[in-house]
Formats: sequence, structure tokens, C-alpha cells
Amino acid sequence: MHEFPRVGFVEAFKLFWTNYVNFKGRSRRSEYWWVALWHMIITVSISLIAVIMIFVPKIGPFIALLLWLLIGLYSLAVLIPNLALLVRRFHDRSMSMLIPILGLVLSIIYNVVYFIGMWDSGILFSPEAVEESSSVFSADSGWFIVAGIVIVILFIVQIITFIITLLDSKKEANQYGPSPKYTEQATQSNNHHDEITTENTALLDKDAKPLTDLDELESQHRKPQDDPYKY
Repeated sequence: MHEFPRVGFVEAFKLFWTNYVNFKGRSRRSEYWWVALWHMIITVSISLIAVIMIFVPKIGPFIALLLWLLIGLYSLAVLIPNLALLVRRFHDRSMSMLIPILGLVLSIIYNVVYFIGMWDSGILFSPEAVEESSSVFSADSGWFIVAGIVIVILFIVQIITFIITLLDSKKEANQYGPSPKYTEQATQSNNHHDEITTENTALLDKDAKPLTDLDELESQHRKPQDDPYKY
């Protein structure tokens, strides 16, 4: 079994953007985790700069706000390709896109339910939100009870997703395509080359015969284009 070289740090990021809405095929483990490292580097570095800019007089808070807005826009921009990459990672393990889609749906439900709970409690834009936050999560807050149940299910789904992304590629081809990491092409090529060599040897042995005439030797090695009178 032949193994392809691991996907590089820069190559993984290029594949991430070129396969923006590609929910077909398979992606190997190195491609997925290099992209995760890219996201962490980008978001953490921008966040640190934003925090530092807060303490800069006058224009600093404004720049920090723009940087936080940039992080939000980046998060929206990578939402679809992240889901596509996760789906391809599941395909690499011969699994469908059910769990990634379920995780996305649960995330949306949680945020919607939590927002409704904050709106229903009347403290979404209240300046006393910090002091009243403890009462929001009381037993009487039905929306937050639903949000708590959803977040527990989402946590379990995220644990399963994390484990799947750590697993190695399946060596064999599946319904989603050939393995991006393993191949039998090298072995098959060698076997095919051996078969061709054996056949050629047999043909040479079959056609070989002693040459008794110099003209016959010359005619066998002469090509049509070697004849100056042939057009």
C-alpha cells in the first residue's frame, strides 16, 4: 500500500478556499487540522491586537471595534467551507454528512433559543443585564431550559465529531471516492510493468531467428523515413 505525502500547511489552506462549497469527495486528517491551526492563528492574533488597541488613546477603541468586526466577518466567511471540509473528513471515514449537519442545526437552534430567551426576559438591551443574569437562568425561564438541553446534545455531537476528525483515512475506496492518503497504484503499475516486460520478452523470443544475410539485417533495422527516395 503506497502512502501519498502529507498535505502541507500552505497547501491545506489553498485547498480550503478552492473547495469552498465542495461537499463531495474526501479530505485527509492533515488537511483538516492544518486548516484548524490557520483559523486559530488568524483569530487569536487579531483578537490580541484588538485587546491591545483598547488601551491606545483616542483612535485605539475604534480600531479594536473594527478588528472585532473583522473577526466576525471572517467567521461568517469560513462557515460554509468549514462545514464542507468537515463533511469531506467524515466521507474519508466512510461516514455520511448527518453528524456535521446535525451539529450545525443544533448550533443554530441554540443561538436562536438563547436569543429568544434573552429577549423574552426583557434584559437583552438592559443596563442591569449583569446583575439580573442570575435570575435569567432560573427554573422559570423556559427558553433557557430548552437552550440548556440543546447545548448538552450539541456538546455530545461535538465530542463525537472531534473523535472522528482524529481518525486516520480509510485505506480502501468508498462511495465518496478513492482514498486521499493511500493507493495501490504503485503496486499495480509495477505488476503491469512486469506483465508487459514478460510479454515483450516472449514476443522477442518467438520472433527471434538467426540472420543469414546482411541485406536481411539491414532491411529489419531500416525505417521508412531512412529511405531518401520514399515520400
